[in-house]
Amino acid sequence: MFGFGKKKSILGAAASAAMQQMNSNQQENLDFLEAAAASCALVAAVDGNVDSGERNKAISVITKNKIIGGIFTPPQIEAIVNGSIDKASDGATKNELVDELKDLKNHEKGGAYGKACYLMAKDVAGADGSIGEREQKALDVLAQILGVNPSDFAFDF
Repeated sequence: MFGFGKKKSILGAAASAAMQQMNSNQQENLDFLEAAAASCALVAAVDGNVDSGERNKAISVITKNKIIGGIFTPPQIEAIVNGSIDKASDGATKNELVDELKDLKNHEKGGAYGKACYLMAKDVAGADGSIGEREQKALDVLAQILGVNPSDFAFDF
């Protein structure tokens, strides 16, 4: 499994190259970044097509996260998001993204990080103005994996 504290990224050459110059604070939070990118990618790809709006929204919401955006550069974030989106289309590599999400359970801030990942994914799901049925099902599965109660975030009345 891809545990916290391990330096190896599952996201491929481009993402690995972008991450080579990481400092210790970045290493410590790499799993949070990878989980955020995985959650956004899984929801964006659920309909079989990730459009540029969803990709840009994923990069934007992850960059705006005060922890991730304060530690990683925009090119690093973009490389991880693009690597995750590339992996979200195949069963085997999609499972690697799910493993990234499961890793949050082992982190001392896993609960807070899980909520953040869920909300980022929800933003990506609604990037086109609405959340479709397949996207909602993906969000429900994501909430289960992350241990998040979606009703805690039912802000739309």
